[in-house]
Amino acid sequence: MLGVLPSDSQLATSSSSSSEGCAVCGDKVNGTRYGVPACLGCIVFFRRAIIKNSQFSCQRNGKCAIDNKSRCTCRCCRLEKCLRVGMNPNSIQRRDMMGPRKKRVKEEELSPESEYPEVSPRPPSLPLSVNGQTDSLLLALSKIQERQQSAARSWFTAGGPQKPDPFFIDGIRNLDTLLGRGWMGVECPFAHSSLLPSSSSPVSSSSNASANSLEDISNINWTGLLRPKEEIADYYTDSLRRARKEDINVMFHLAIVDAVEWGSHFPIFSDLQTKNKRELLKEYSIGFMLVDQGFNTSRQENETLWILQHDKVFMCTDYNYMLPEKDKRLPMAETKAKLHPDFVLECIKGVGNPMRDIQIEQFECVVLKTLLLFECFNVYPPEKKPEIAMIRERCLNSLAAFEAVEHPNDGIERIGTILLMIANIRNCIFATCRQLHAHDVFSLMKFEPLVSDVLLNKEEFATPYPRFD
Repeated sequence: MLGVLPSDSQLATSSSSSSEGCAVCGDKVNGTRYGVPACLGCIVFFRRAIIKNSQFSCQRNGKCAIDNKSRCTCRCCRLEKCLRVGMNPNSIQRRDMMGPRKKRVKEEELSPESEYPEVSPRPPSLPLSVNGQTDSLLLALSKIQERQQSAARSWFTAGGPQKPDPFFIDGIRNLDTLLGRGWMGVECPFAHSSLLPSSSSPVSSSSNASANSLEDISNINWTGLLRPKEEIADYYTDSLRRARKEDINVMFHLAIVDAVEWGSHFPIFSDLQTKNKRELLKEYSIGFMLVDQGFNTSRQENETLWILQHDKVFMCTDYNYMLPEKDKRLPMAETKAKLHPDFVLECIKGVGNPMRDIQIEQFECVVLKTLLLFECFNVYPPEKKPEIAMIRERCLNSLAAFEAVEHPNDGIERIGTILLMIANIRNCIFATCRQLHAHDVFSLMKFEPLVSDVLLNKEEFATPYPRFD
């Protein structure tokens, strides 16, 4: 019995170590789970570095001093000191990533390779649920977001890819059903009629035929969809360029298609009546777009720029910045210059800056987009409220798990900031709608049919936004 009790000298050593502070940096001790007294910051740092098998390098040949104030300056020297003071990598258990193991197994029955087999290590930045397993729905949405963001670049770069990918065609096909418009037999909602194929003849630049079906869209010659290549060479560069009116149509068009694809993963959205879906999209597609644009803006140091879905295309608080001289002399340029700055500034302050402050991550954007889907309008039936509550809880649980792993020191603050962004995004949605209506009413810009039909439709129901007519 006495053999299992610590000696007086061991107790004294332990007490002394705890009172002296973290063995690595000297901060307040949180525990000794990895073999030596350590603060929470060093415990989390050590665990993440070992689990991810991180390889660091030192700019001072391993001579950095590591203390409470400088511990974050060099991860290489910090990890070396963790090992030097006695932190044991073998004490790290994979189940510590989130939650308890599902089934207790005797330690001696497990080999090092098979330890905790029910919870496999995950790549960084993938969503977790509260039990440590990857959330299949949010993981699928993360992959969709990645693909949508990649595809957006090609649409802005040349006004459209050589041919849209199948997912984009599916999105248009879904819209045809969703909006109850039946695009067949009318001009393609996002291309010039001169580019549309005839059902019986190949595509030609002189053709005035309309698309006979959504399948015809896949045969459109997308080269120069919005503007001939020779007319705007900067579409083909990788440097920052100012957004033009063609880009505005593209950004709204992609927002609508991408938002529909996102919503289609939720039966509660798919089951809505067509009228309610259209009403929902008038707000949600813009909010969806603002999240993507806010993320891109957060990666840009210039705080006067608002970056579109293409990370090289921007709007500026100064309307005339990088605007061609001939455009400055257009009849309505002065009116646009008055409307433009306040709108861009509101988006930057309300969405871009908060995202920049925390350097928002992709998965956090996935959660934001999903929560926004159930914030827009009172279009969902009352009996669906429990289902909506469950979806929200699922999102918040996964977000909490993500923050616990990726941002253990400030995860709670990040969650609060992200949730507060929803109100900011909704304010910016209304600002965007005011801008849209102003440009439409005063004929400052001609919007493509799909954008006009979804975002400016005035026939079926009253708009919640201020009207200018």
